Amino acid sequence: MMHQDKLKLNRFLLVILGIALLLLLIITSSYIVNLSPRATTHCFDSDGGKNVSVYGTALKGNFVKLDTCLNSTRVSEAYCPSSSKNPTTVGINCQTNYICNNGKCEIKPIECYTDVDCDDSNIKTEDRCNFPGTSQSFCENIK
Repeated sequence: MMHQDKLKLNRFLLVILGIALLLLLIITSSYIVNLSPRATTHCFDSDGGKNVSVYGTALKGNFVKLDTCLNSTRVSEAYCPSSSKNPTTVGINCQTNYICNNGKCEIKPIECYTDVDCDDSNIKTEDRCNFPGTSQSFCENIK
């Protein structure tokens, strides 16, 4: 191929590449413009509202609130007061025999089923499982 033919081919390829990039920019810009109003004007809560049994995120534009644990039995629940307002949080206690774990209330695990589950490897203590097999169960190691 002659030098002039190569230059023409290179110019042609550059023009095609430029047109492709321009089309991509136009398509991307219109997609972003169409999304922007919805993303900033409506509040969305991934767990559907004040739902302490499901971890969730509430967001509106740049405002983001997450469900978190305030302590072992209380959730800071993120929610949308209305679709037009910014997300906020409210403290909600977990129900009896539930604990807060990873921003949601879940049933308290059973600590022990028998005295053997409470073995502290100390021969000078009596290992006792109180309320075995229930969510109120707990171990005692009595001297």
